[in-house]
Amino acid sequence: MANRSVRRSAIAAVISTAVLTAGVLAQAGVVVAQSDDPLERVRENGLYVAFVGENPWSYLAPDGTFTGAEAEMVKECAATLGIEELYPVNVQFDGLLPGLAARRYDMIAAGMSLRPARLEVAIGSQLLYRYGTRIVGKAGDPLLQELTSWTAVGESGIPVAMIRGSTEITDTEPFGVEVVEYPDNPTELADLLAGRIQLMAWNDNYYSSFVAENPDVPIEAVAGWDYEGVVSLPGHYFHPDDVALRDAFNDCYSELKTNGRMAEILTEFGFNPDTIPPPGPGFPPGSPEG
Repeated sequence: MANRSVRRSAIAAVISTAVLTAGVLAQAGVVVAQSDDPLERVRENGLYVAFVGENPWSYLAPDGTFTGAEAEMVKECAATLGIEELYPVNVQFDGLLPGLAARRYDMIAAGMSLRPARLEVAIGSQLLYRYGTRIVGKAGDPLLQELTSWTAVGESGIPVAMIRGSTEITDTEPFGVEVVEYPDNPTELADLLAGRIQLMAWNDNYYSSFVAENPDVPIEAVAGWDYEGVVSLPGHYFHPDDVALRDAFNDCYSELKTNGRMAEILTEFGFNPDTIPPPGPGFPPGSPEG
């Protein structure tokens, strides 16, 4: 397999993994080798990291570099832990946890919230930061001036495009929001611009990054939005048998919080560093607020 390895001397700064690498790994269904010591396993065999390919979380830049806020956290901690090779594995969001259970990769770093149902099948790191989700539509659509909360959206009866498997789907149920599920944001956007849907649920960080890179795309987010508690609480997921690996990364994330490096990374990618909670332990099953 034509993988390009990442060596420790460079891993903290950049990962030059070809776009083909992630695609081949996902399609081939790579099964991660198992051992009694999961940290030693990834030191010997490399760390396989699942991502969805969304800027600003974890994605492949045009030159093949694995980057994004969560990718950079993983890369820095991998270097600290003596992991010399890192392989990003591109996966659709709703396939992340099944792939982890099937041992196709070692961890998930994809802006995925820590939730009880997910923690029944995987173990999570500590909470890393927070962000909110609001409605996005075509620029100039008068609806964007009227629908300023999830309650208003639910009462309107207008369907909202959301990513399949995302927490926004369940979090907006109490508001009566009608959902149309999509595999990814680009597919949502294509249907919005074609007039097949009118509203999308995009989180603030993805929206900000997208419009900065694509200023001519005619979309607009609702201003003065009331989140009504619909927020994402991201952490990183590991296989239940890999407690030692989770704990090693979790200790590193605590250090990144303490020394200010996590705030620097989040700021670089447009996240609000003020949403970083204090350092803490990894979450056991069913305790996302622990």
